[in-house]
Amino acid sequence: ALNDSITLSGTITGGNLATGGTVSSTGTATLGNVSTGGTVNATGNIAGGNIATGGAISAVGTITSDDTITGGDIATGGTISSTGTATLGNVVTGGTLSSTGTATLGNVATGGTVSATGSVTGGSVVSGTTISAAGTATLGNVVTGGTLSSTGTATLGNVDAGAGFISTTGNITGGNIATSGEFAAGSISVTGNIDGGNLRTAGLVTATGTVTGGNLATGGTVTADATITGGNIATGGTVSATGTITSDDTITGGNVATGGTVSAVGTITSD
Repeated sequence: ALNDSITLSGTITGGNLATGGTVSSTGTATLGNVSTGGTVNATGNIAGGNIATGGAISAVGTITSDDTITGGDIATGGTISSTGTATLGNVVTGGTLSSTGTATLGNVATGGTVSATGSVTGGSVVSGTTISAAGTATLGNVVTGGTLSSTGTATLGNVDAGAGFISTTGNITGGNIATSGEFAAGSISVTGNIDGGNLRTAGLVTATGTVTGGNLATGGTVTADATITGGNIATGGTVSATGTITSDDTITGGNVATGGTVSAVGTITSD
């Protein structure tokens, strides 16, 4: 047994080196394998073909590899950074997943919010709740079994509601409104023409201009404050006037009954 140090300028060759103290080298230690139940500690770099451990790899600095780091889990309280492609089975984070490039994903499933300052491009957008956009949503088709609601202006090429309803509390402004069914509204206001097969109302038809029609048929009263001009006035009932009935032609009737005066500048002829 030796209690002092052994110093050699050459190589020590032995079967085993066993010590209860420290093996120290200021140069390079070239070893086949390092097996220890304790700690391998280095203030410099550890360079090896492979680093295999059944425990944890812990570093206060940066772990750098030119090749692939393969492991069951990578747990860090800091940042995982990659200039290449990170191929992962799952990404689970209680924080933020951030990318300045393109995130190409099979599916995005979140109980929170998917937020993008750029464009979200996808084959389909399926949501059980609300899709909200502060900007413009440009879509090929919008198919919904629920409600399409807008507080602003909906500018559309065509609106096809099928067997459903188009309902609005505001105004409908369009180049043309075409329907093969009924059109019901509180008020209809147009600066152009209304062309329809029939115009039916339980209220009033009011016009400040001229009403031109092929026939005017009513089970009620035709009232005008101005003059009614027509080719013929034919009635199976009574023509009644509080003023004067004037005609440049002949007034022909079965009977003319008046409680006032019949006045003529020409001839009154009666059968």
